[in-house]
Amino acid sequence: MNNTQLRPNSGRTSVTKRIKVLNLAEKLESVSQACKLMSVSRTQFYEYRKRFEISGIEGLKPIKKV
Repeated sequence: MNNTQLRPNSGRTSVTKRIKVLNLAEKLESVSQACKLMSVSRTQFYEYRKRFEISGIEGLKPIKKV
């Protein structure tokens, strides 16, 4: 069984996690703490934030590799 079959809503799950880490950082007023709690690198956090600021929720969807 491949990963897609195990997690059919994985795209939605990743968007939810990205929203959660963005909200948590705002609530805690600490990017470092939010990233540590959510197991996300700060580099990735800033990428999510940039994509969200530019494209909103659509920007948080996984980018399909070609």
